[in-house]
Amino acid sequence: DAEHYIKVRKDQDFNLLGISAIHGNDPINYYGDVPFKKSNGIWDPAKPLLTKGKDPEHKVQYDYWDHLDYILELTEAYDMYVALVICFNSWVAGSGNGANRSQIVFNEESAYAYGYFIGNRYRGKQNILWMMGGDRSAVYGEFDYTGVYRAMAEGVADGIKGTQEHDGIYDMEGILMSFHPQKNNPKSSEWFHKDDWLTFNSVQACPSDQEGLIRTDYHLDPVKPTWLFEGRYEHYTYAYKPWHVRFQAYLSVFAGGFGHVYGNEAIWDFDPSWKTDIYWDGGLHMKYLNYILTEGLDRAKFGDLRPDTLILANNDPGSTSNQCWTHKTLEAPYSSRIATLASSDYSTVLVYSADGSTIELKHALLPSLFKAYWYNPRTGRFSEKKEINHKQPLNAEQFSLRDSVLVFDFPGEPGFDNDWILLLEK
Repeated sequence: DAEHYIKVRKDQDFNLLGISAIHGNDPINYYGDVPFKKSNGIWDPAKPLLTKGKDPEHKVQYDYWDHLDYILELTEAYDMYVALVICFNSWVAGSGNGANRSQIVFNEESAYAYGYFIGNRYRGKQNILWMMGGDRSAVYGEFDYTGVYRAMAEGVADGIKGTQEHDGIYDMEGILMSFHPQKNNPKSSEWFHKDDWLTFNSVQACPSDQEGLIRTDYHLDPVKPTWLFEGRYEHYTYAYKPWHVRFQAYLSVFAGGFGHVYGNEAIWDFDPSWKTDIYWDGGLHMKYLNYILTEGLDRAKFGDLRPDTLILANNDPGSTSNQCWTHKTLEAPYSSRIATLASSDYSTVLVYSADGSTIELKHALLPSLFKAYWYNPRTGRFSEKKEINHKQPLNAEQFSLRDSVLVFDFPGEPGFDNDWILLLEK
């Protein structure tokens, strides 16, 4: 099953998988194995439960960590990155609202010991993005767990380097590490942005909040990349359609995120239908975002582009309604947002319209002569290019000059499932 999942996602052009090393307050895996020994009836994360040998046909030999080894080896074999959340549960900061602290087992000492163990075990892996946190905040009112997360991060870094010395010094060369926060709570940058171990920021947000949070991270000092590590999942409600998945992804990246993590509600815990749900359209459409930014541009690559608001002449860039924690019979969100990526000289401009609303651009910033294309995020296909010279009279269908601005009317009527990208190239 694990190999089937990884192979299919690779075939669908995904390049990263999110994996929890420890998940749940009673972390028993499919084979009945547990990660740690217990001390006085309480899990002891400083004492990994390890057995001799790792023969998968031998129940005693093949332990919890042997199986994680196998999963990570599969990701390497299929050339996939892994965002490895090393502790996804209540063991550091209690329940999701921070009120119930009964499940906490980590302190700074055990956090460092566990971090060192898992970092050292996988020190040779070049495809891991290490994630602290685990859908938790680092502070809940008077309870501050930042020291525990810092100790865990230091343990991982020291384990990778093979230097076991808990001294608050981080050698992060060659290591990518972040913090997985909660929805509707502060993000990684709130507590750790200036920490050496946090090499990039992570946002978990509802569709209506994600752009603002990513933009905030994007402009912080020192400069660190950011991404949407968790948004709203496809199949989250019966109303959640591929369009909602798409506009979350495109608006995240166009706001300055270096990536976006897709989720499917029926897959993350492997419901019985997961082998069918893995082919849902929203997931299949993700490759078209990757394509336009990495292969579909003639003159610029993703790294040359930046979020831009100057080119837009529209007074209102639209909005996204918020239905983040809805019941499965309630309405999903709607978005009319417009977002732009551009090169510094405006020789390449991409404009995403979440519902196909008309866009207006300040032509004075653009080259006199350029090519215009529509890009369909449902199919990954470009329209026939149009040669545009905005210094000459212009009034073609879907391309026009009005009141000193260039107007682009996307195909179809603005509305549900009518998102489009306009690509302009010199």
